[in-house]
Amino acid sequence: MALKLEIEQARKTVKTDRLQLSVGEIISMYENEELNIQPEFQRLFRWSNEKRLILLNLY
Repeated sequence: MALKLEIEQARKTVKTDRLQLSVGEIISMYENEELNIQPEFQRLFRWSNEKRLILLNLY
């Protein structure tokens, strides 16, 4: 199955909310243990460890 088709099908089954948060707010939520970075559900796509490190090293 093509990736684009898979994403389109997944969008039809997943409900989401949008929030506008700064990186600082997200870091603060993590430090205050208000952000669960290992939820019980499985995400459709994940960042690789390399991409996570790049993001963290930007700030």
